Amino acid sequence: MSFIPHPNINMGHQLVPYRKSHLISMELGDYERYHYEGNFDDYISYVDDGLIEEFTYTIMAKGKPICIFGLRPYWKGVGEVWLLPGKNIRQNPIAVVKECRGFLDEMMYEYDLKRLQIAVSVANKPAYKFAKTLYFNEESLMERFGPEGEDYYMMVRFEK
Repeated sequence: MSFIPHPNINMGHQLVPYRKSHLISMELGDYERYHYEGNFDDYISYVDDGLIEEFTYTIMAKGKPICIFGLRPYWKGVGEVWLLPGKNIRQNPIAVVKECRGFLDEMMYEYDLKRLQIAVSVANKPAYKFAKTLYFNEESLMERFGPEGEDYYMMVRFEK
């Protein structure tokens, strides 16, 4: 894989390989705290146990994690993207969008992915808007999909 995490001094952020300590130290925003802490007894283990370290990265700002994101390959040509934002993600929107777009472009190229998908809660308007900035479009509505019983959009991004 040629995707190399790198510091970007001009943007004041750094993309680094994921470590569990990032998840432990990252303060969740209100929606994520409600979602994860309200639905899982131990959300840190739930998230950490379900990710693939080789495909997971953290964006740091001033030495603190602001979001963790990654990819879960399904089978040849298809993968699912996920992102866990921290409370301070909104202070670094350009950096996060650029790093995530670069990651997605590289993953699609390196692994010959034809389709990426992401599930976004209908109630989470900022996540929906963020997915759109990453070139995802609505494919379908998944009724009562989430652990809280909320509806989710299945959003997709196809190779260019």
